[in-house]
Amino acid sequence: MSDQNPDVLRIIELEEEVARLKEQLQPYLDAEEAERKEEAFQSRVEWIVDICIPSYDYAYLKATNKEFPIRHPTTAGWWNGATVLNTSKNLNGDVHVEVKSYVGRDKYDTDDITLLKEWFEVENPTTMIQEWCVKETARIAEVRKESFRKEALAKIASLSKQLESL
Repeated sequence: MSDQNPDVLRIIELEEEVARLKEQLQPYLDAEEAERKEEAFQSRVEWIVDICIPSYDYAYLKATNKEFPIRHPTTAGWWNGATVLNTSKNLNGDVHVEVKSYVGRDKYDTDDITLLKEWFEVENPTTMIQEWCVKETARIAEVRKESFRKEALAKIASLSKQLESL
């Protein structure tokens, strides 16, 4: 080994030292990358929640006959936006979010909403989310309508039986 150039030996030593330092730093770099990804994910969750539950001036919209923004159907009465309290991923990739909003008179309300996996897979999901909100609102209204119809038919049947027994 003594016949090797001292510069070559020094380069080898430095390369070994760099490799050793990289190995020591890798857990920290991995942790930093995981934290960066989690922060980006949480930021995305908050942005999607802002799309689903926008903040708007109810009195102004009402007074000026302007359209209300499209909103998530389960929180449609919320006008002050929402804060994300908790977030968890479902097995299918959807994201379950607990949200909280000021609803007036020093009161807050909380609700759970699901953010669809597809909303995280596109660069700007605004249109996709708004279309889903419209469809989901219509679906919920149809389910309620059908439920009311069944209740009314049951009530009619019950009253008819009572009339027949008289």
